[in-house]
Amino acid sequence: MPMGSISSSELRAFQRTIFQTYSNTYFNSSLFFPKKVRERVFTLYAFVRRADDFFDAQPQDQDGFYRFRTYAEKAIGLEPRHPVKDLPLAEDRAVIDAFAELGRSIHFDRLPG
Repeated sequence: MPMGSISSSELRAFQRTIFQTYSNTYFNSSLFFPKKVRERVFTLYAFVRRADDFFDAQPQDQDGFYRFRTYAEKAIGLEPRHPVKDLPLAEDRAVIDAFAELGRSIHFDRLPG
């Protein structure tokens, strides 16, 4: 279960909402995927969308991005390149934790390229 302070069902709903809100066509296409694949796609999309949101914001939220990035780097076992002490929002921590768990479960570290 993700370490962010939201429940698994809240996280799944949050991921689904992010995907459906920002990419309705891809979201509807993903409904044809097997459940396990669809859940992984939701996890991946939520992670990249939330990271992108910091730069889409006007004005850009550079501090928020560095909080997100630092937490993400630590979650996947990297040394943060621009470490900050503050944590991202609970929802973002949950999204990052789910992404890191997905990476461990399907071995992102072993993928080519």
